[in-house]
Amino acid sequence: MIKASKIFHRGEDRLKLEFPFDNFIISQVRQIKGSAWSQSNKAWLVPTNNETIAELRKKFPDIVLPSSEDKDSAVIEKSSVTTAISDTPEPKKPKSYDKNLIRIDVIGRKIILKMPKNDADIKFINTLKYSRWDARLFCWEIPNFPGNLDLINDHFKDRIQELIIHDKFDITLGKDSRSIGNKELLIIRSRTGRLKLIFGFNKELQLLIRKYPYHSWDSKNKWWTIPYSAIYLEEIQNCALEQGMKVSYEEESAGEKGVQRISAFDVPNYRQCSEEMILKLQELRYSEKTIVTYKGLFEEFINYYH
Repeated sequence: MIKASKIFHRGEDRLKLEFPFDNFIISQVRQIKGSAWSQSNKAWLVPTNNETIAELRKKFPDIVLPSSEDKDSAVIEKSSVTTAISDTPEPKKPKSYDKNLIRIDVIGRKIILKMPKNDADIKFINTLKYSRWDARLFCWEIPNFPGNLDLINDHFKDRIQELIIHDKFDITLGKDSRSIGNKELLIIRSRTGRLKLIFGFNKELQLLIRKYPYHSWDSKNKWWTIPYSAIYLEEIQNCALEQGMKVSYEEESAGEKGVQRISAFDVPNYRQCSEEMILKLQELRYSEKTIVTYKGLFEEFINYYH
């Protein structure tokens, strides 16, 4: 059975269709003019006009529509969200946005820019170093380097409809999500003997970090790492405190011990990798280092599943 509920999505009223996964139903919904899959709602959305509702009733006679009192009427009452929650007051509609104007969110080290497609604007964005198009979120992501926000303001000027500078940004640590303030430094000592340094854009801290040998920028997780040293740790904490930042220090847990690898001393009648396999790898021109690795892994496999 298909259940329809009325929602407000991207500045307009839409019908949200909820049903168990079914290829036939999906193929029928696709035929409806104006239908679209919403990634944020994880559901198919269709227009709320009379033609669409009539087509839904024709394709799916058992569909549950928001307006249950008058099934012959194709008009959906604004006060009803679903047939099960008819007394719930209508939620406030989010602020509508003009698609021809510009929206900017500054989140930590990132500037998120949403704008209509325009060759001149795209050419400007590409002049900002390391800017990229996020095809999943349909927006531009630009590093929050000094001066970048000023350049964006000067370029778009009166076309900017909204500019929000967020006080915090989110990061993912393992299975957990954390919020870090723009004036906060989180230091984590990892199990591998390195320090993870998580903070919003700060020129002084970055200059200090770049002085340490073997420093590294993790572009995926958006944090710096350096080798652990009590001296490095103290210098970084002092630098952050001098700039009025809140400093937090944590250590990763040891975690669970892994399963010890099987060796020839652990298993009676230990089975060696066959000579034929090694010859075949040599024939395929694998390097000696790769052959040694494959040999060990294969022996571990055949002795575990003896």
